[in-house]
Amino acid sequence: MASDDSKNEPTLSDVVDILHVVSDRVETMGSRLDAVDEVLHTMNDRLDAVDERLGGIERRVADVENSLGDVQETLDAVAHAVDKDSVTLIEHGRRIVKLEQV
Repeated sequence: MASDDSKNEPTLSDVVDILHVVSDRVETMGSRLDAVDEVLHTMNDRLDAVDERLGGIERRVADVENSLGDVQETLDAVAHAVDKDSVTLIEHGRRIVKLEQV
């Protein structure tokens, strides 16, 4: 039985061969991880650029909202003035009609 066990056990050469295969696979995985790391850095840079552009857009939208508020205030004032002028014209029209009747 002792001779059967020695035939099944790996030799030092077998172990060294397996270690070389494992080492090659680890190197391959390291290369792939480096490539993934590079892609992630590129994506991070792109996201930073998008964040910067989005910040600019948000500032512009805020400026537009402020401008719209100013325009709304102006339009409200103009509408009030037009309404007031309309009432005045109607009253003058009534007075003119009464004067013409006399």
